[in-house]
Amino acid sequence: MELKTARGTRLLTVIGALWLLSVFGAFSPGLLSPDSIRQYEQGLSGSYGNWHPPLVSWLNGIAGRGFGSPWPLLLLQLAATAAGMALLVRLAPARRSRWALALYAAFLAVPCVWMVAAMLWKDVLMAAAMLLAVAAIRYRRPPWALVALTAAALFRQNAILAAAPLLIPALALFPSFSATRRRHAVAVGVGAVALAIAPKLVDRALGAADEWPIGALLACDAMGIYSREPSLLASSPYALELTPEDPPRAYDPSNCVPTFYGDPSVRRIELLSLAPRRELVAAEWRRVVLLRPWDYLRNRLVQFHALLGLRPSVCYAFQVESTSNPWGLQPRTDGALYRILSRTALATVQGLLFRPVFWLALLAGFALLAVRKLARRGLIFWTALSAFSYASAYLFVGMGCDFRYLYWCVHAAFACAALWLAEEPPPTSPPAGATTLPGGSSGLGPQVSAAARFGAFALSGWLQLWYSRGVPQDAGPLVVTGGAGFIGSRLAARLLALGHEVVVADDLSLGRWENLGDSLGHPGLRRHELDVCSVAFVDLLVRERPSRVFHFAANSDISKGTAEPQTDLRRTFLTTFHTLEAMRAADCRQLVFASTSAIYGEAPSALPEDYGPLVPISLYGASKLAAEAFVSAYCHLYRMRAWTFRFPNVVGPNLTHGAIYDFVHRLHSDRTVLRVLGNGSQKKPYLHVDDLLDAILLAVEAGAPEGGPPAAYNVAGEGATDVASIAELVREALGLEDARIEYGQGDRGWPGDVPRFSYDTSKIRALGWRPRLESSAAVRAAVEAEVAKCRRSS
Repeated sequence: MELKTARGTRLLTVIGALWLLSVFGAFSPGLLSPDSIRQYEQGLSGSYGNWHPPLVSWLNGIAGRGFGSPWPLLLLQLAATAAGMALLVRLAPARRSRWALALYAAFLAVPCVWMVAAMLWKDVLMAAAMLLAVAAIRYRRPPWALVALTAAALFRQNAILAAAPLLIPALALFPSFSATRRRHAVAVGVGAVALAIAPKLVDRALGAADEWPIGALLACDAMGIYSREPSLLASSPYALELTPEDPPRAYDPSNCVPTFYGDPSVRRIELLSLAPRRELVAAEWRRVVLLRPWDYLRNRLVQFHALLGLRPSVCYAFQVESTSNPWGLQPRTDGALYRILSRTALATVQGLLFRPVFWLALLAGFALLAVRKLARRGLIFWTALSAFSYASAYLFVGMGCDFRYLYWCVHAAFACAALWLAEEPPPTSPPAGATTLPGGSSGLGPQVSAAARFGAFALSGWLQLWYSRGVPQDAGPLVVTGGAGFIGSRLAARLLALGHEVVVADDLSLGRWENLGDSLGHPGLRRHELDVCSVAFVDLLVRERPSRVFHFAANSDISKGTAEPQTDLRRTFLTTFHTLEAMRAADCRQLVFASTSAIYGEAPSALPEDYGPLVPISLYGASKLAAEAFVSAYCHLYRMRAWTFRFPNVVGPNLTHGAIYDFVHRLHSDRTVLRVLGNGSQKKPYLHVDDLLDAILLAVEAGAPEGGPPAAYNVAGEGATDVASIAELVREALGLEDARIEYGQGDRGWPGDVPRFSYDTSKIRALGWRPRLESSAAVRAAVEAEVAKCRRSS
C-alpha cells in the first residue's frame, strides 16, 4: 500500500493517534523536572527570566491558566513529534512502503523517543520543531521550514547551532535567494543572524529578567581549573568566597550542582552573585583559560565523555515521576499503562538506545553515504550535520550529563532513515544560471560538495576518537543494606525506577522480600539474604564493585534495644563498621547513611545539624552517633564521600514497628481496648517515606566533599503529631469508635524515648526540597495503609 494515498495517510494518522493517546494517557499532565516547575511558576505569575526560554514559560502559563495544568503542552509536543515523522515516511515510494511503515512504528515504539517526549521540557519541543522543519524542506515549503526553525531557536537558546545547517537547503528553495552562490550565501548568513536575534526579541517582548545563564558556565570552567591549579585562586574575584581547598571538593566536571548547591560545609560560588559582577567573571574566565588551556580542555573532555553516554552507566536519561510541586502535578503511577511503559523504558535505559554516541554513529553513517549522491540525498547530509553541530557544541557549553540534551540526535537519525527511504528527487526547475545544490536545490557548486565530504569524514574520525577513549570504572551498581525493610525497600524501588542496577542485602530479621513488591521481577535487581557483619557481605561488595552504598541496615526498634543492649551494638553500630570496611575492600568511596534524631537526645529548641553537645538517651541513638563518628573518620582517612540523613519518625506503607503499627495491630486483635504507652502527650514530627526519599536523592545529587566531613541533613515535614491523635485516627480508621483508649503514666513510652523534638530543616530546604505531606497528613495516610494491609492479611 502506498502511504501517499488517502488510505495510507489514514493508516499513519491512526498509528500516530494511538501512540499519542497511549503516552498522553500514561503520563498526563507530563513529567516535570525542577526546571520545568520553575517555568510553570513563571508562566502562571507572568514574571519571566531568561535562564530557560521565556517562550516555553509563557506557553506553560497559557496552559496552566486556561486548563489547570500543562497537559496541552504535552499534547502539543507529542502531536508535533508524531506528525513530523509521519510526514517524512509518507513520501516513501510504493515498493518501500512496508519499510517506511516499519520505520514509523519503530520511531514511535523506541523508549528513548516516547519516554523523553513525556517530559515537559524545552529539548522535546525543540526536537519536534526541528523534525517539522526537515519535513517542510522535504515538501518544498520553505516558509513553514523557517517558522519551524525559528520556533526551535526560541524553545532552546543554543538550537541555532542545529537550525543553521538546515537554513542552507531551506533558503535554497526560494528562487530569489538561490539564483547565485553569493546571494544564497548572504541569505544563509542573514537567516542565521535572525535566528540568533529572535530569542533576544522574545525576551524583551515578555520582559524577561537577564539572569546571565552563561555566567554559570564560566564559573564552572574556572572552578575546574582552580581544582587543578589552586594557586590561581588567590588573584581571582572568587578569592573572598573560596579557599584553595574548596574547588577540588566542590567541582564535578559532569555535574554543575556541587559548584553552586553543594554541601554548605564546603564553600562554593553563589549563583546569584554572578550576574552583578559579570565583567569580572568573564575576565577571570579568559585569564585562567589562557593560563591553563590544557586543564580547561581536559575538564571539558571529561564532561563531554559522560554526556555522550560513554560511561558504563547512563546518567539522567529521563524521569519516571514528576518532582514534588505545589500543584500536585503527577501522572497516575497506579495506572496499568504507566507501569508497562515505565518498566519497558527502565529495562532498556542502560543500553545503546539511551547513549547519544550510538545515534551519532548512525548519523555519521548516513552523512558518509549521503555525500556520494548529494544531489539526491543532500537533505540527509544537512540533517545529520545539524545533529552533529548541536551535539558538538556541548563540548564547550555542557554542564550536565543528560540524555535529553541530545534528544534531537535521535529524531535526526530517524529523519535521515525516512529521507533515505523516500529518495529525494533532483531539482525540477532550478532558476536560470543557477548551479545544483547538494540538497536537491540550487546555489552551491562542487566546492561545497568537496567540503561536505571532508566534513563528513572528519566527523567520522572524531567519533572514532571518542569510541577509542577509555571509560571510567566508577559507575557500578548501587547497594542497599536493609533493602527489604520498610524504608530500604522503598528506596530500592525508587533507584530501580531511576534506571540504576540495585543490589539488596538484608538478613530478613525485620524486613521481607515482599516489601519490594513489583520490583522483585525487575531485571536490574539482585537480592541477597545475608548478614552485613559477615564475610559474605565483603565478598559481595568486592564482586559487585558498587559505586555507592546506601546503608539502611540497623535495629530500628528502639524499645527492643533497651531491653537487649547488645542488639544496638551489633545491628546498629557494628553493621556500619563492617559496611565501611567492606567498602574499603571493594574500593567503593560513596556512602549514604541513615541516621536518626535520637542522636540529639533531649534538646530545648529546634535542632540544626551542628547542634551540640550531642547527648543521646537511648542505646539506639548512642549507636547511631558512634556510627556517624566512624563514617566521618573513614571519610577523612580513606578519601570517601558520605551523606548522613537524620530521620524523624518515618511512616508509610510496609511498616514493621512504631506507634502506628502497634496501635493498628493491637486494636485489630482486641477490638475493645487500645492500650497506649505513656500519657499520649508525646509529640513529634512524622514524615512520609516518599518525601524522605525525595530529600535523600536530591541531597545526594547535590554532592558531598571527598575526604571531608559527611554532608549531614535533618529531614522532617511540617508540624508534629501527638500520640493521642494517632490513637484516635487508628480507632476511627478501624471503625471502632466505641473502643476504649487506656493511657499509661508519664510523658514517654519507654526509657530512652524522647517525648518531643523539632528540627531545623533549612539546610535541606535550601536545595529546593519540600515535603508533599505535612505531619498529620503523613500519619493519616500511613494509618489507612496499615489498616488496609491488616484487613487483607486477616
